[in-house]
This record gives sequence, C-alpha cells and structure tokens, in this order.
Amino acid sequence: MKIKTAIFLITIFLSLATCFSENMWKPTFQLEFGSNGANSSLNERWSIRQYLGVSDYFDEHNTLYTYMNVAYLGIKPEISFFDNKIAVSSGLRYYNVHCELSSTDYTNDLAAFFYLRYNSSGINTEYAKIYGVYETSHYMGISLDIKLIPISFPNIDIYLKTGLDFGYKISSNTNINFVNSSMEAYEKEILSDLGIKTNNFYSSWNSSIGITYGSRDKLRYSFEILLPSLFISKDNSSLVDSKVYSGVKLLIGLPTK
Repeated sequence: MKIKTAIFLITIFLSLATCFSENMWKPTFQLEFGSNGANSSLNERWSIRQYLGVSDYFDEHNTLYTYMNVAYLGIKPEISFFDNKIAVSSGLRYYNVHCELSSTDYTNDLAAFFYLRYNSSGINTEYAKIYGVYETSHYMGISLDIKLIPISFPNIDIYLKTGLDFGYKISSNTNINFVNSSMEAYEKEILSDLGIKTNNFYSSWNSSIGITYGSRDKLRYSFEILLPSLFISKDNSSLVDSKVYSGVKLLIGLPTK
C-alpha cells in the first residue's frame, strides 16, 4: 500500500512538473537589500524617570522617543512556475536590528537627559542620569517568499509577495550614554541588574507590492514597498516593544543559463 501511494504521488508530481514552465528548473539568483521601520513603544521593564527632581509633568517639548529599524541583506534562488505567473524563493539572510531610546529638548534643539532607575533596595533607590540607550543585535537566518505576478509587460512585471523570515541571534550589544562619564565603568553591572535580554530567535511575516524591470535573460532589478507586516517573535529588542513594521527592498536578479 505504501509503495502504491508513493508511486501515485510521484506520478502526480511528474505530471504537474510537465505543466510548469521550462524556466522552472532555471532559477534566478537574487541579491537583496532592505530596511524596515517599526512602530515601537518603550519596554515597560525599563524603569525610566524623565527629568526626575526637575519637573513633575511631561512637557510636550521634551519628548522621550523610541526607534527601531531592521536592515538586512541576503542571497536566494527564485524559481518560477506557470509561465512566470508564480515564483517561490528561499535563501540566507543577515539581519541587523537597531533600537534607540533617547530624549531631545526641541525648544533648545539640545540632547535632553532622563533618569534610569537601576537599584531599588529597601529605602535606597539609585538613578543614573543618561542621554540614551542604544542596542544592536545581529541575526542569521532564512527567508521564504511566494510571489504572484498578475500584470506583465515587456521587461516589466508588477507583483504581490508574501513571506516569512526566521533568524537566530549571533550577537547583541547594548550601550548606555551616561551624562556623567564616570558611570561608564558600571554599565555592564547596571545592564546585568536590569536583567532584560533580547530573544535568541527572530521571526516575522511580511507582504509587499513590487515592480521588476529587465529582460528575463539578463540582469533584472526589483523594488518593493512593504505593506504593514507583523513580527511573530516577541522581545526582538530589550528596549522597545513592537508588533508592526513596513519598509522598502531592492533586489538584483541574475538568471542562470
């Protein structure tokens, strides 16, 4: 029974393969570059006190803000089906996740400081006066994309794409910009006491609309605009929380002969 099932599946696979374009077995190798900006908010595990002892209210001119960007580059083969109407691609990708927490006094166009509580034991509470916190994490992983090409002109394709990203953290570094430089000696200790870590695994779902220019037997250039997409993994940063992102991507494709 198992042999008959295997033969049946192989027969179906070979039948479908003959229906696909002959270009199916001639992948295009793509080099991709992208940058995604995320809507972010402060991770509440950071005990931030803005202008402690100076003002008891939050002035709209003194804004504490968060920032998160995911830049990446990768290489992947793309295989087309059904006369180049559908394409599937998967390959290696490097991710650089950069996050910031800082404050600026827009009334004076100067860097403003705020306070970070790093020790609270009994009646003693200790704060560090800082300008900002900056974190960069590096991931290596894979991407998997499916592309639908509903509109084609000579040398131009307009397409929709959806995909998944998976990455594993290879390194992460967090730096505190202290107002008092003498506090730099305690940076590792403060970060250790806070005990906030980034996730070792990164994953996201994305969708985009794009355009490709170039002959199919030569270099092809693609530009994509990411539609609002979602992070699947949590704690992609120790500084900020984020669920939604968007961005742009550039791809250069080289067909195989």
